[in-house]
Amino acid sequence: MTAYTTYEWPRRFLRSNELYLLILSFLIMFFASKCSPLYLFNEWGDPHIYFSIGKGIVNGKVLYKDLFDHKGPLIFFIYGLGYLTSSSSFTGIYILESLFLFASLLFVYKSAKLFVAKEYAFLSALLFTIIFIWRNEKGGSADEFAVPFLVVSLYYTLRYSLNTAMDIKLLKRYYLIHGLMFAAVFLIKFSICVFWPFLLLIPVVDIIREKRYKDIFAISLSFASGFALVLLPVLLYFAVNGATGDFIFAYFTINSLYASSTGDTITAIAEAIAGKIRGIDLYTYLLLAGVAIAVLSKRFFGCTLHRICFVAAFCVTFAAASRPFDMSYPYVVLSVFAIPALIWCMAILAVRVKMKIDIAVKVAFALGVLTISIYSKKLFDYDIPSLLRTEEHSYMQKEFASIVNMKENPTLLELEHDTGVFTEANLVPAYKYFFHPNIKNALFPDIRLSHIELVKEKEPTFVITRNLDFPFLLDNYHIVARHSLYSWDEEYVYLLERNN
Repeated sequence: MTAYTTYEWPRRFLRSNELYLLILSFLIMFFASKCSPLYLFNEWGDPHIYFSIGKGIVNGKVLYKDLFDHKGPLIFFIYGLGYLTSSSSFTGIYILESLFLFASLLFVYKSAKLFVAKEYAFLSALLFTIIFIWRNEKGGSADEFAVPFLVVSLYYTLRYSLNTAMDIKLLKRYYLIHGLMFAAVFLIKFSICVFWPFLLLIPVVDIIREKRYKDIFAISLSFASGFALVLLPVLLYFAVNGATGDFIFAYFTINSLYASSTGDTITAIAEAIAGKIRGIDLYTYLLLAGVAIAVLSKRFFGCTLHRICFVAAFCVTFAAASRPFDMSYPYVVLSVFAIPALIWCMAILAVRVKMKIDIAVKVAFALGVLTISIYSKKLFDYDIPSLLRTEEHSYMQKEFASIVNMKENPTLLELEHDTGVFTEANLVPAYKYFFHPNIKNALFPDIRLSHIELVKEKEPTFVITRNLDFPFLLDNYHIVARHSLYSWDEEYVYLLERNN
């Protein structure tokens, strides 16, 4: 072994951009996600649903058959992995969030390196973190975990656009990767999959133009192989557990009903875009800038049809993000469309400024990004003594969990959304409909009917609700605690215990 190998390799590794991105990912998510151990509790309901079901899967429950929700199975498996790391907190989820962000940053970096020097590509990746946290809300959403799969596919699309004459064997490999990425998102939130069809058409346009029709079959087979590699193990899980029908009903049938109940899609999408433009939504402006740069500059796509496909991919992905409700966090998947703008800015910087990017500049940029991240989240309005644990800080979930855990083998039912008490009390859900998802009773009455039956028969030890008028509730249960939702309003969440 040479002296160079012995002494230079560690130094090179410690100075590698990839290592810096990994460290930055953990630092960013430490401040920008409430799943981080810095914060006392992430009260957002969605991550707790995923965590409760992931916990149930690890403890022998069968997804959709024993525990119901209408998100894709992969998000529950991800949260189950997080549960194995930390069973009564979101520390494991924080670690996974950081690794997923690192995957995104790594492929933003690789994408930028196709067009600019690696040091400027590194800065592009740093800037992407600002775009990402702009819409990650409190952290832990299904949409957030889907982002790296879109970034990877965009990277391979850009690689193709720079070498449209590539060998079919290499293109087949790209489509295999696209299939893997598509399948992962299909099993998280299938509506986001509209991102792929137009991007996959980009090479097909060239193949048709060159009349290489057999190659269309070859790349389609590669894509299908990648899709099957991810999908088949999941289907096998449901088949072995006798839950294939439950999977199809919960994930496809329910979501179809859910989507069909939300009105005129085209009109709503147009209103959403117009509203963001009128409201000076800088995030939307940056996305539009990224799309415009990709279209107007021949740097990214040399063919007009390729540019049209890219614009179409943006439009349909925007449509998916804005439906069924125009909320903030689903737009995080659109961050991928800002990548061309970031690369273009770095290309301009490289030509006009010609700044030497040494370790000091990298650290300064990283600290700037970290500062912006902290400022944008404002520590989620926590005070410093609470974060440092120098003062005792109580919250609803902690208070309710302490009461619930006083009983031996307690069971819990949430009549509305998951408040997080299952997480804080480290309880495995005992009932299929252990909470009420955001599904109207008129569309799917089984959940409410199940809750009425459980309360009537006094099955759960404890019930959490905002609605004391729920049938049979006060006949069979008594209030043991309550928590005010808002300091300015007398609306409460109640914890009720079964009467003896």
